[in-house]
Amino acid sequence: PAIEAKEISLRYKNELNDLGGSDCSEQEVGVSADIFYRRGKILMDLNEYKAAMSCFMKVQTMDSDTSAYRDACLQIGMMYELGWGIDKNIPVSKTWYKKADI
Repeated sequence: PAIEAKEISLRYKNELNDLGGSDCSEQEVGVSADIFYRRGKILMDLNEYKAAMSCFMKVQTMDSDTSAYRDACLQIGMMYELGWGIDKNIPVSKTWYKKADI
């Protein structure tokens, strides 16, 4: 099981590098909302919640009529609800869930 976990972690890190890395704070020309969203999901799987939040928030600066936008809203809401990488805040989580239209 430990070897499998290391292999999965390495696979995620390789995919993250292929997608442009974990830093979503910079403005990157030509990077789609889907790429930022995928980066955020990988970072969540690696328990790097603050970096994941940065990626999900980057999606929020892009077109709001996409599945990536709605999915990012859902992830942000869940992070606030569960207190992953940020202070737990149920009212804020509900706001994000409404943005996700769920």
